[in-house]
Amino acid sequence: MTAGEQDATVVRQAWGRGTLVAFRFAFVYVILYCFPLPEDLSDLPWNPGAVAWHAVVPWIGAHLVHLSEPISLDDTGSGDTTYFFVRLLSITVLALVTTAVWSIVDRRRREHAVLHAWLRVYLRHVLAFVMVGYGLAKVMGVQFFAPNGDQLTLTYAESSPMGLMWRFVGSSAAYRAFGGALELLGAALLLYPATTTLGALVVAGVMSNVAMMNLCYDVPVKIGSIHCVLFTCLLIAPDLRRLARFFVLHLPTEGAPEVALFTKPRQRRAALAIKLVLTVGVVAQSVLFLTKLRRDLYPPPREGSPEGAFEVETFTRDGREVPPLVGDATRWQRVFFYGNKLGRAFMMDGRTRVVFFHADDLASHTTTLTKRADPPVPLGTLHYAEQDAATLTLSGTLEGAPVEIRLKKIDTSKMPLLSRGFHWISERPYNR
Repeated sequence: MTAGEQDATVVRQAWGRGTLVAFRFAFVYVILYCFPLPEDLSDLPWNPGAVAWHAVVPWIGAHLVHLSEPISLDDTGSGDTTYFFVRLLSITVLALVTTAVWSIVDRRRREHAVLHAWLRVYLRHVLAFVMVGYGLAKVMGVQFFAPNGDQLTLTYAESSPMGLMWRFVGSSAAYRAFGGALELLGAALLLYPATTTLGALVVAGVMSNVAMMNLCYDVPVKIGSIHCVLFTCLLIAPDLRRLARFFVLHLPTEGAPEVALFTKPRQRRAALAIKLVLTVGVVAQSVLFLTKLRRDLYPPPREGSPEGAFEVETFTRDGREVPPLVGDATRWQRVFFYGNKLGRAFMMDGRTRVVFFHADDLASHTTTLTKRADPPVPLGTLHYAEQDAATLTLSGTLEGAPVEIRLKKIDTSKMPLLSRGFHWISERPYNR
């Protein structure tokens, strides 16, 4: 909060009854949904709002909504779980009840100018901090990361809508960074009161596109992205008439009146200090969190490890070679070992896949595979040997049977999606 938030005209015009009721609902709803930052749109080390809802929502689901199964509080990476929808229903009902009680108790009030000014301050900072997290994630290459080996070898039909969209955006680092830069631009504009409306317009444009992508490609951040758009609408709404007058009717318009929240220099300095601390804290926390996440997702390659993408040339089980028959759900067709100790094996039928963890002993050149399940299931231990730069052999025990597997490395960097690059001049469209 800066001088622009104090040197403003105090507004005390009477509001209409509908405006009063709508504001009260919006105020309660925003606080319940966001405090201190939205659970489904931010990563806080500790979120008191989330702690409270975690205690209440499962009870509501069991006793008021009468769900057939208990609500899970596991963090699956989805913002559209049953928990979030029951939480949304609870917030809406509680906001409606609170609005009704508030309107009865405070029925003589004619305006909420000061409270509205505080809500704008809170809401623009919430949106700014959310945009900082998402913008940095894209710029740092953590969200919409480049497609990996098994994703590059999937057919379109095998991709989920979300996976297809994720790879489309992730295949271009420049496009991904462009989206992140726009989110950071919107955040910066929202932090300054004089550019709040411009920042809200930028974020509204960016997040409308994000919300539509989430809706059309079934990305489970639908609730959060739609709320970002709605929150920008709340910030833009007081200026709609002025915007229409200037941009549509081409008529001069007056500046937006504001309420002076701080009148004393000491208050202004304290507010500015708090703002700086919060902003620096949010940015620092986001950078540290994303740096660690990037390190976990993309650890540096380890010399002597079996990491990479491979096509299975031969597969021998119990001393007999298993032919590569289409439809075989037990013979490997492709296998992928990643540096984050995760791996995937795809079978010949094109549908069956096994996700596993691999613990590599670089000294003995062995890797122990464990199927990712609850609880984890041991798959076996394999010795790996590099025949040449492009050939790897695995031998040992897999699911209780002796196996010997010959693998051919897939050079994903030469695939058109990653190698095509940018061309100013194209005599013919390269569309395949």
